Amino acid sequence: MTCNVAVGLFTPPVGSNALCRVPDLGRRGAIDRPENGLALRSRHRSPARRHLLPHRFHGYGASVPVRRKQEMFAVTVLFQIKEGQMDAFMPLMIDNAQASMRLEPGCRQFDVCCDAARPHDVFLYEIYDDEAAFKAHLQTAHFLSFDAAVADMIREKTVRTYLQVAQ
Repeated sequence: MTCNVAVGLFTPPVGSNALCRVPDLGRRGAIDRPENGLALRSRHRSPARRHLLPHRFHGYGASVPVRRKQEMFAVTVLFQIKEGQMDAFMPLMIDNAQASMRLEPGCRQFDVCCDAARPHDVFLYEIYDDEAAFKAHLQTAHFLSFDAAVADMIREKTVRTYLQVAQ
């Protein structure tokens, strides 16, 4: 979760961290002036209460919100490919990974890993917004097409999921 805050009158030095007080904005936006002279304008809509949010500043007048801990869903897949099938498998795998990143809003990362020391193994590392996004991935046309096309090329497939991801 991020805080959408724009810098007003005061900008801390480059790379410094500051705590920003986000005011109740109602419909038009508001300005908050804490004791340190910090003036912030925000489009954050909240009930009539103040929130203390972390915020990192970079450069003159530019600010980047600090990402709060966010629920994500990780998937790892280990394919063991049959002898002589790797050249046919890899283009299909790459196309599936690229389609997932391009077409699925819940897919945040899709890495396809290979190693010459293990020439028949392909390791996937995928990050989704949540388990529902992964389940939606399994129903997409590009995944179903990929899954059917590579079924006879795979000797073994191991899928593991993880509910906690730290970044």
